[in-house]
Amino acid sequence: MGYVLTRAGSAGRPERPSAFKAALLAIAAVAVRRVVLWHNRRAVYRLTTLDDRHLKDIGVTRADIDWALSKPWSVDPSKELADRVERRRAAARWARNHTNWH
Repeated sequence: MGYVLTRAGSAGRPERPSAFKAALLAIAAVAVRRVVLWHNRRAVYRLTTLDDRHLKDIGVTRADIDWALSKPWSVDPSKELADRVERRRAAARWARNHTNWH
């Protein structure tokens, strides 16, 4: 990882942040990441309150939601769920385009 540009030094070169500042930035980045993961996990969990008709409209099944929520806490379940749905849609498009009806 490079260093953060803060202000120009005496010779116009950027200064490296102090070790303390670098540690604080690293801790803040981890904290922000965990809050984002927690927020996204809650959003996926809220999908369980939708009925099956609504889930079908957005292309998600209850099994998809359970699968995404079973991922470790270090994994973003919303990204996993979106990737899974996109792979399913891509497979359906491929099947439609490569079906020979002659």
